[in-house]
Amino acid sequence: MAGNIAEDGKTADANLEGNLIVRKSDASLSNVTVKGDLVIADGAQRVKLDNVKVEGRILVRGGADGVEFSKTTAGKGVLAVHPTQTNFTAANSSLGDVTLSSDTKLSGDFDKVQISKPLSLTVEKGKIGAVQVESGAENAKIQVEKDGTVSKVEAKAKGTRVSGKGSVGEVYAGEDGVQVSTENTKVTTGDNVSGV
Repeated sequence: MAGNIAEDGKTADANLEGNLIVRKSDASLSNVTVKGDLVIADGAQRVKLDNVKVEGRILVRGGADGVEFSKTTAGKGVLAVHPTQTNFTAANSSLGDVTLSSDTKLSGDFDKVQISKPLSLTVEKGKIGAVQVESGAENAKIQVEKDGTVSKVEAKAKGTRVSGKGSVGEVYAGEDGVQVSTENTKVTTGDNVSGV
């Protein structure tokens, strides 16, 4: 994991070979290209990324108090592994697959979100193209607030719950016990699926 460390928390106008590790809260990166991975470490709880290009992936171990993505790209997606909760805000960014393994709140636009463990996802506002609930994420909860939109949810885990006042275009229930309480949502089921 060798590479660069953003010691002072403020990095601007840099082109960095290898990985970059951000360790401090209230850190900001602006006009930065990272040739490897960007790691937001456990201690970094508030981080702003503005016009940042990461050729590898963005690994978020901190971020409980918010990670803001603006005009940011992640070549290999975003992996959120904070032990309790992460909050992401995205604007004009291309983050690829955002994989979650802890409770998360999202605001802004995201192409694809993958839920890999049982957790709670809250879409506060903005639009998500697709949410994929993997088979190991039984009883995951997806709450879409009134200012949020999710085009499609693919539930491959038992007991997935989709709720809220927001808009959910369609839900594919690939396992038993999927619950959908959002209005005007098209629901389809896989073969031999029950209790939807």
